[in-house]
Amino acid sequence: MLLSRHQHRRKFILLLIIGLTAFLTCYKMADAGYGNQYYTAAVKSMLSSPRNFFYAAFDSGFISVDKPALGLWLQCLFALIFGVKGWVVILPGALCSVGSVFVLYRLVRKQLGEPGALLAAFFLAVTPIFIAVSRTNNLDAPLVFVCLLAMLALVKAAERGSLPYLLLAAGLIGVGFNIKMLQAYMFLPAFYLVYFFGAPASAGKRCLHLAAATVLLLAVSLSWCLIVDLTPAQDRPFVGSSTTNSTLELALGYNGLLRVLPQMEKSALAAIGGAIRQVPNEGADPGLLRFFNREMSGQASWLLPLSLIGLITLLVKAIRTAGAERKPALRQLLLWGGLFVPMYAYFCISGHIHRYYLIMFAPCLAALAAAAVTLLWAWGWGDKAAEKAALRKLALPAALILTAAVQIYMLQAYYFKYAAPLTRIIVVAEIAALLLFLLALIFKKNRRAVAAAAAAVAVAGISATPAYWAYTPIRFGVNVVTPYAGPKNLSAPTNNGEIVIVMDSWEKKWFSGADFSGELVPREIVDYVLANDNGSPYLIAVPNVMFATPIILTTDARVMTLGGFTGSDKPLGVQEFNRMVQEGKLQYFYVLEFMESTDITNFVRLHGKKVDPALYTDKPAAMQFYTLYDLSGLKAG
Repeated sequence: MLLSRHQHRRKFILLLIIGLTAFLTCYKMADAGYGNQYYTAAVKSMLSSPRNFFYAAFDSGFISVDKPALGLWLQCLFALIFGVKGWVVILPGALCSVGSVFVLYRLVRKQLGEPGALLAAFFLAVTPIFIAVSRTNNLDAPLVFVCLLAMLALVKAAERGSLPYLLLAAGLIGVGFNIKMLQAYMFLPAFYLVYFFGAPASAGKRCLHLAAATVLLLAVSLSWCLIVDLTPAQDRPFVGSSTTNSTLELALGYNGLLRVLPQMEKSALAAIGGAIRQVPNEGADPGLLRFFNREMSGQASWLLPLSLIGLITLLVKAIRTAGAERKPALRQLLLWGGLFVPMYAYFCISGHIHRYYLIMFAPCLAALAAAAVTLLWAWGWGDKAAEKAALRKLALPAALILTAAVQIYMLQAYYFKYAAPLTRIIVVAEIAALLLFLLALIFKKNRRAVAAAAAAVAVAGISATPAYWAYTPIRFGVNVVTPYAGPKNLSAPTNNGEIVIVMDSWEKKWFSGADFSGELVPREIVDYVLANDNGSPYLIAVPNVMFATPIILTTDARVMTLGGFTGSDKPLGVQEFNRMVQEGKLQYFYVLEFMESTDITNFVRLHGKKVDPALYTDKPAAMQFYTLYDLSGLKAG
């Protein structure tokens, strides 16, 4: 009966944690407007035809999204049922994040027991970047969910020496590749280490199993890419953000090595002449302490000191454990160490990161922080053997107080109005916990109960700030394009050295997910082309996705996004463009006059017919920067 009561209590706590995750990810979800409009527009376009659906077309089939199709297929499924709305395309990622919390609980439970698993789930639920990303329709939340499922299958495979479970794990990572390409392969070091060194089989058998798994991994990973690349270019959209119209090049380049190598990329905002006053590199300068700078620290670093201690405790446990328990301890170390080391290295050296990539690291940090608390408790307070080990009793409070001290240091980089009350909460909680720990050391009566209360108070203290940061996307809104958490998402310049971006009104709308139709392409022009549609395959060509997105989302116009995501894609040369026009495939061409001219723009100005603004507006003078060209007169024959 007592055991049953404990089991019910723990299930209730798990439900509370899952409910907390659901609240943080779903509450006020509709406030995000269209979400990341780039992906939302793609979902609408993909639902317009089977061809667009399969090839992940962004527009009317001219150019594709710069990611594989699978993650967007999931959003399309929800949109097919509920319609193309912001909350509809955000919901799949939010549900995946709720699922990730449960999968992490299952993954950690066998390694650290029920308390450790609940703690890991809770830590993940209050990781700020995990929540911020989950409130958008970016593709990272589904990727994390799939990769955690792969790790769950991997552990089962390593425990049993099971090829089927290993193949399942490899296949799931391959599925992850079809969501965000090489980003999924950040889980591969752990995949190979855990099975090769942790499976109960001969070395030869382990190598054969891993070889078979690698073949399946590559087959699943490259399945969609090879189909796309083997399809004749004229029968599919141009691969957005590639230079050779190849998904393999996209995977290895734009979505692969270029994310690691130091480089500067022209942003979509800069491409259209946006008024950005200051544009800091996300994540600031590379380096070993990058996680503790102002931009990065608030996203996933609040428990990083405890996570580092957790990694050390797993190493100590693997060294000290003998007999039948040695393999499980080794697997535990290789799993979380195999995730921690390459991910930490990547975020320290990468020259092109977004803070929301840290969602990949969040489960590992949560699990290691839980390992620190669970193992240090077991070694110092958990059993009778620890009763005489006074020094070991100090390890847990020292780890928690060190983490609290680092949090207080990190908070000083933020506004006083936020730093001061959170600092007080941490200080009060840790002092109370320290006093309780001292009482537990001095008095033997109810020692473990008092120490447990002390640990709970200390953990609550170091969880307060990340929990508040995780709540900020609800309170302040979230940047749906490059999400991050924190008290201020869009702020004005200050005198305290804060790095800020001052945005024009349309830029704020883009990042918040609001509708900005009529500002980049005046609504009068959109209405005119719709009213004078001659049925060409493409009704209007625009420079890049920021022009195309509002038209796609608010009308059924057939849009050609000539320059792709940033405007720098070159899917057509002048001769190819001319041939397309001669064949009657494009009717109108839109030019924003202060943008940099291209060969195609010059061709249109030379040969196209400029549409008189008086035909679509009663204020022609207001249209001096917006020019519409009619190309239908260039049709051959």
